[in-house]
Amino acid sequence: MSEPARLPESMRALLWDHDIESMSVDHDRGLIIERILAHGDLPHIRWAYATYGEVELRAWIRRTRGRALPRKPLLFWARRLDVPSDELSRWLEERQRSRFWRGLDA
Repeated sequence: MSEPARLPESMRALLWDHDIESMSVDHDRGLIIERILAHGDLPHIRWAYATYGEVELRAWIRRTRGRALPRKPLLFWARRLDVPSDELSRWLEERQRSRFWRGLDA
């Protein structure tokens, strides 16, 4: 049985609040992809493409509807990963409605 793939040391800056030695490239893929798409630089992005591939990155953003990404990275990645504009518009509307209701609960 092979040893699970380890995260590169460069990921420590993005995952500063986690113990990267205990993280798994497969098991923790959602969190890893989220941090890379939200805050990663070019080496992080290259690693994500090499490790997960564009299909998995697209699947992640569509599955999560980009909820964890700040607006600007969401717009960039939705375009880069060929998310249809009507789908992205729905996500942004949902995000706006969610903010409205959270404000009323405060």
